[in-house]
Amino acid sequence: MTRQAGGRRPRGSAASRDPYGIGPVTGYIGPIVAIVGLIVVGVVTLSLLQGQLPFLPAAVNGNGSGNGNGNGGQNGPPGTTAPSNVVVTPPDTTFIGSIVYAKAGNIWVQSGTDAKQLTDDGHDSMPAYSANGAWIYFIRVEIGAAKFPTEGNKQRSWYDLFTPALMRMRADGTDVRRLLTGRYVQGSSTWFYWLRQPTPSPDNRTIAVISDGPNPLQSDVVLQTFTPATKQLKSLNLPESTHLGHQD
Repeated sequence: MTRQAGGRRPRGSAASRDPYGIGPVTGYIGPIVAIVGLIVVGVVTLSLLQGQLPFLPAAVNGNGSGNGNGNGGQNGPPGTTAPSNVVVTPPDTTFIGSIVYAKAGNIWVQSGTDAKQLTDDGHDSMPAYSANGAWIYFIRVEIGAAKFPTEGNKQRSWYDLFTPALMRMRADGTDVRRLLTGRYVQGSSTWFYWLRQPTPSPDNRTIAVISDGPNPLQSDVVLQTFTPATKQLKSLNLPESTHLGHQD
């Protein structure tokens, strides 16, 4: 075969359509490669949908005999069989003592897997144990409405109020008492101040709280202490933080 001037192959030659000489570009190879590719993609997709890694031994995918207990080599609790792609964790949680928490507006105490509901008010939150575990302190919110002057205006308007109260009860849920209310009264008007995250001192004589009381018109939300014996809030005179106030 002869070349044209400049070393270029004739336009109609087979070599001009295969400049690198790697084989024909027409025929059956292209369709065959495409079909094989589709088959590989299908196998991979099906394996992944079944929770398997394609082209790996059965033992790696957890569907072999493994340890001989029929659960694909997983070390689950006796008498249980889990899917091959699920790691089985024993359901029992063991820890010393108990924890207190709020769920759906009520206070609960849990020891191991045993949980006990202590309150049913539906507006309780932020519980904390006393140091000796005998008492639980928490916040209870009373929902209501009252009139209060609009800021910068003497005319009063109706407001929805979410008035918090600092509560205490025994660890078994008995002897529930209100230690402090966030209700604020100014003449014939009613407002509230915040009480959040109570934390009792080791001797239970003082309780740290986040609050803008006793006068929410003159204070930001800051860290304070409350003394049940005197019913007094005392600011720790820490620098105020605008917008969000003190937290945690």
